[in-house]
Amino acid sequence: MFNLKDYLKQKQSLINDSLKETWVTSENIEPKILFEAMNYSLSAPGKRIRPVLIFACADVLDIPETDVMPMAAALEMIHVFSLIHDDLPAMDDDDLRRGQPTNHKVYGEAVAILAGDALLAHAFSVLTKLDQN
Repeated sequence: MFNLKDYLKQKQSLINDSLKETWVTSENIEPKILFEAMNYSLSAPGKRIRPVLIFACADVLDIPETDVMPMAAALEMIHVFSLIHDDLPAMDDDDLRRGQPTNHKVYGEAVAILAGDALLAHAFSVLTKLDQN
Protein backbone atom coordinates (compact mmCIF):
# COMPACT_ATOMS: atom_id res chain seq x y z
CA MET A 1 0.00 0.00 0.00
CA PHE A 2 1.27 3.48 -0.94
CA ASN A 3 2.16 5.65 2.04
CA LEU A 4 2.35 9.34 1.09
CA LYS A 5 4.08 10.36 4.30
CA ASP A 6 6.88 7.82 3.76
CA TYR A 7 7.17 8.78 0.07
CA LEU A 8 7.52 12.48 0.93
CA LYS A 9 10.09 11.76 3.62
CA GLN A 10 12.16 9.56 1.29
CA LYS A 11 12.12 12.06 -1.58
CA GLN A 12 12.81 15.02 0.71
CA SER A 13 15.85 13.21 2.04
CA LEU A 14 16.95 12.45 -1.51
CA ILE A 15 16.76 16.09 -2.63
CA ASN A 16 18.43 17.33 0.56
CA ASP A 17 21.35 14.95 -0.06
CA SER A 18 21.55 16.03 -3.69
CA LEU A 19 21.55 19.71 -2.79
CA LYS A 20 24.41 19.11 -0.36
CA GLU A 21 26.40 17.22 -3.01
CA THR A 22 25.76 19.86 -5.67
CA TRP A 23 26.47 22.65 -3.28
CA VAL A 24 29.81 21.36 -1.94
CA THR A 25 31.30 21.97 -5.39
CA SER A 26 30.09 25.59 -5.27
CA GLU A 27 32.33 26.60 -2.39
CA ASN A 28 34.52 28.54 -4.81
CA ILE A 29 31.93 31.33 -4.80
CA GLU A 30 33.51 34.60 -3.73
CA PRO A 31 33.08 36.47 -1.54
CA LYS A 32 32.53 33.77 1.07
CA ILE A 33 29.72 35.76 2.69
CA LEU A 34 27.73 35.36 -0.53
CA PHE A 35 28.19 31.58 -0.46
CA GLU A 36 27.21 31.52 3.22
CA ALA A 37 24.04 33.54 2.55
CA MET A 38 23.07 31.30 -0.36
CA ASN A 39 23.71 28.17 1.69
CA TYR A 40 21.87 29.58 4.71
CA SER A 41 18.56 29.73 2.85
CA LEU A 42 19.09 26.69 0.64
CA SER A 43 19.86 24.42 3.59
CA ALA A 44 16.97 25.72 5.73
CA PRO A 45 14.41 23.05 6.58
CA GLY A 46 11.54 22.83 4.14
CA LYS A 47 9.01 20.53 2.57
CA ARG A 48 10.78 20.37 -0.83
CA ILE A 49 7.39 19.88 -2.49
CA ARG A 50 8.48 21.06 -5.94
CA PRO A 51 11.35 18.57 -6.27
CA VAL A 52 9.10 15.84 -4.85
CA LEU A 53 6.61 16.56 -7.64
CA ILE A 54 9.40 16.16 -10.20
CA PHE A 55 10.27 12.79 -8.66
CA ALA A 56 6.61 11.75 -8.71
CA CYS A 57 6.35 12.60 -12.42
CA ALA A 58 9.53 10.66 -13.08
CA ASP A 59 8.10 7.67 -11.19
CA VAL A 60 4.94 7.75 -13.30
CA LEU A 61 6.96 8.00 -16.51
CA ASP A 62 9.47 5.34 -15.37
CA ILE A 63 12.38 7.78 -15.58
CA PRO A 64 15.30 7.15 -13.21
CA GLU A 65 15.60 9.65 -10.36
CA THR A 66 19.20 10.31 -11.30
CA ASP A 67 18.00 11.68 -14.65
CA VAL A 68 15.72 14.28 -13.04
CA MET A 69 17.85 15.11 -10.01
CA PRO A 70 19.47 18.20 -11.56
CA MET A 71 16.03 19.55 -12.49
CA ALA A 72 14.75 18.90 -8.99
CA ALA A 73 17.74 20.65 -7.41
CA ALA A 74 17.50 23.59 -9.81
CA LEU A 75 13.79 24.00 -9.13
CA GLU A 76 14.44 24.11 -5.39
CA MET A 77 17.15 26.74 -5.92
CA ILE A 78 14.71 28.84 -7.95
CA HIS A 79 12.10 28.48 -5.22
CA VAL A 80 14.58 29.51 -2.52
CA PHE A 81 15.60 32.53 -4.62
CA SER A 82 11.95 33.60 -4.73
CA LEU A 83 11.62 33.19 -0.95
CA ILE A 84 14.71 35.28 -0.24
CA HIS A 85 13.41 38.07 -2.46
CA ASP A 86 9.87 37.80 -1.11
CA ASP A 87 11.15 38.34 2.43
CA LEU A 88 13.05 41.55 1.58
CA PRO A 89 12.03 44.85 3.15
CA ALA A 90 10.77 46.15 -0.21
CA MET A 91 8.42 43.16 -0.43
CA ASP A 92 6.93 41.41 2.63
CA ASP A 93 9.66 42.50 5.07
CA ASP A 94 9.44 39.20 6.94
CA ASP A 95 11.63 38.52 9.95
CA LEU A 96 11.29 34.72 9.95
CA ARG A 97 11.21 32.03 7.28
CA ARG A 98 10.90 28.35 8.14
CA GLY A 99 11.44 29.20 11.80
CA GLN A 100 14.74 30.99 11.19
CA PRO A 101 15.61 34.65 10.76
CA THR A 102 15.25 35.62 7.11
CA ASN A 103 18.31 36.00 4.93
CA HIS A 104 18.26 39.80 4.98
CA LYS A 105 18.00 39.81 8.79
CA VAL A 106 21.16 37.69 9.04
CA TYR A 107 23.25 38.99 6.13
CA GLY A 108 21.76 42.39 5.33
CA GLU A 109 19.56 43.44 2.46
CA ALA A 110 22.29 43.85 -0.16
CA VAL A 111 23.81 40.41 0.45
CA ALA A 112 20.35 38.81 0.51
CA ILE A 113 19.51 40.30 -2.88
CA LEU A 114 22.79 39.03 -4.31
CA ALA A 115 22.31 35.61 -2.68
CA GLY A 116 18.88 35.24 -4.28
CA ASP A 117 20.17 36.39 -7.66
CA ALA A 118 23.15 34.04 -7.43
CA LEU A 119 20.88 31.08 -6.56
CA LEU A 120 18.79 31.82 -9.64
CA ALA A 121 21.90 32.02 -11.81
CA HIS A 122 23.29 28.81 -10.28
CA ALA A 123 20.00 27.01 -10.94
CA PHE A 124 20.21 27.90 -14.61
CA SER A 125 23.85 26.80 -14.64
CA VAL A 126 22.76 23.40 -13.31
CA LEU A 127 20.07 23.17 -15.99
CA THR A 128 22.52 23.99 -18.80
CA LYS A 129 24.55 20.93 -17.87
CA LEU A 130 21.69 18.51 -18.49
CA ASP A 131 22.33 15.79 -21.02
CA GLN A 132 20.82 16.87 -24.31
CA ASN A 133 20.45 13.34 -25.74
